[in-house]
Amino acid sequence: MSYDPTSGLMAPTRTSQPSEIMQSFLDALSPRTGPPLTVQQQLEALTETETRVIMNMAQGVQMSARLKQMTGNQQYSYLDMMNEMYGNQNAARKQLVADLLDKIAPLDYVPTGLPKQPSASERTAKLYEEWDQATKPISQPDVQSAPRSIPLTNTITNKPSEKTSNSGFMSRLAESESSGDSNAEITIKDGRRFVGSLQFGAARLADFKKHSGKRFTQDEFKADTALQDEVADWHVADIDKAIDALGDKAQGYDRDGLRSVAHLGGKGGMAKFVKSKGQYNPSDELGTSLQSYYEKFSL
Repeated sequence: MSYDPTSGLMAPTRTSQPSEIMQSFLDALSPRTGPPLTVQQQLEALTETETRVIMNMAQGVQMSARLKQMTGNQQYSYLDMMNEMYGNQNAARKQLVADLLDKIAPLDYVPTGLPKQPSASERTAKLYEEWDQATKPISQPDVQSAPRSIPLTNTITNKPSEKTSNSGFMSRLAESESSGDSNAEITIKDGRRFVGSLQFGAARLADFKKHSGKRFTQDEFKADTALQDEVADWHVADIDKAIDALGDKAQGYDRDGLRSVAHLGGKGGMAKFVKSKGQYNPSDELGTSLQSYYEKFSL
């Protein structure tokens, strides 16, 4: 079958051999025989891009595990953390990352397990209960207080600390984005290119050009490491202004964490993330969510 863009329908094709993309689906979906693949065999079968995605997710989950250990939270297994941070990933990929971390960095505790999630009927009953509480007169003594935000341990200061210095943050960000490779480049499905050690797209480079008055192409930017450093310095300083503009709303959040959220989701996305107390949490094309990036950089 092939797709006919004029009718929006699938039409039969005359090819006798499956196309390359059809063969990839056949390989992926056909029943497998024999013993299941080991973690090493699964990793060896990954493409370079898939390997980078798996590595980034594993690093994010490992950092989240350290945070949870520091706070005495011993409920989560690696698979629980994968489901929480990368819920939109397919089950096989989440299981692979969990198995990989269990193998190379086993947890120092036995997870006690997460609380049982309420059923659909229980959630519905809870919504009705909350509605009843919300519509009661304020004078009644049993009115519930406003919900509290999720507690965050680190606090923003007016001057960056040693941990939140620009150079330290940008080194960690570059390592996460490109393994520190200034020649790195990726093109996503919609055709946009992201280049350099911090993987800047054309839109963010346009912001810098408007600010600085400089003119250059994306290829020229990729080839000029000094220009990459200049744009990176401006980029972080511009994000810091956006964080400071949030005022008290950003109190209690880690600055490096918010910097990483703004790098991934834009300054507007970072502001929505803060104002919604983390409820605004979209993911990029590779499945990285704002919350997972916040946790990765807020140690």
